[in-house]
Amino acid sequence: MLIALLLGLGLPTTPAYIVQAATVIPALIVMGLPPFVAHMFAFYYSTLAIITPPDASAAYAAASLAEADGWKTGWLATRLAFVAFIVPFMFAYNHSILLVGPWWEVLITVLTASIGVFCLAAALEGYLILSLSRMERLGVGAAALLLIFPSWVAALPGAAVLTWLLTIQFRKRARIRLETI
Repeated sequence: MLIALLLGLGLPTTPAYIVQAATVIPALIVMGLPPFVAHMFAFYYSTLAIITPPDASAAYAAASLAEADGWKTGWLATRLAFVAFIVPFMFAYNHSILLVGPWWEVLITVLTASIGVFCLAAALEGYLILSLSRMERLGVGAAALLLIFPSWVAALPGAAVLTWLLTIQFRKRARIRLETI
């Protein structure tokens, strides 16, 4: 991951991918990844290089439009995209996310991974339906990690924790609405 990001510094997506095709992808294939997955891994990180400081060309362009500090905007973009940095590892460990395999396995994997990524973003930002307390953030983060992990043994407890926390959040929201009436 780090090598892929470093090799992509200062380059648009396509040249960054070409550089990685010559350097990173052979190493990933030697490590046991199928070629299709290795190429998707490298291409994905080639696209993320444009928001990662110190280059962060997309973040600097956005900062100049907003008349904001480019360095701070780059780090904010990286923080907001933190979940995106995990996705390539998800499909490296479970190829069903790339729509490879039986349809039922692809459906279940994509569904649990999508919910897990959503939960991880909610835990990192501290907001689900309402603002999350520290314990709720830990719970949503734990649910996210369990849902992202490619196993039913992990996904079922993760779904149970998420359902419990969503119930708490919906009840809090209903209570707040009643108090404002």
